[in-house]
Amino acid sequence: MSGTKRKLGRPTDYTKDMADKICEKIANGRSLRSICAEDGVPPMKTIYRWLEANEEFRHQYARAREKQADYFAEEIIEIADSAQAESAAVSKAKLQIDARKWAASKIAPKKYGDKTELDVKSGDGSMRAAVRLDAEEYRKIAEDVLRRV
Repeated sequence: MSGTKRKLGRPTDYTKDMADKICEKIANGRSLRSICAEDGVPPMKTIYRWLEANEEFRHQYARAREKQADYFAEEIIEIADSAQAESAAVSKAKLQIDARKWAASKIAPKKYGDKTELDVKSGDGSMRAAVRLDAEEYRKIAEDVLRRV
């Protein structure tokens, strides 16, 4: 037996190659949990540590998540177009679509999040304005109002 010890367990040191592989899989719709369950991939807590420590990886990961939201949006169309007419198949397709819509809205709220509509009316009904805000814009306005109070 040689004097060198082999590292056991999953990798913990950041490598650009591993970061690229993880981000590519995320962009193609995979969850971080499923990726980290693969042999040779660091555990989720290690990936989160990399995100905190490495700005380049943080930006790469954010771009991968945005691409993942686009992937889900395209997948929604495929699921809807290929759904069979049977009740169970339609229910399953609806569940798959709803799950992907929810995920896309959380990953990329500006692009896929729900819009909030605000109607402002005067007392006599003569003035009516409709303003559409996405969740991020609504949050910024609310924070601004709270700072002023």
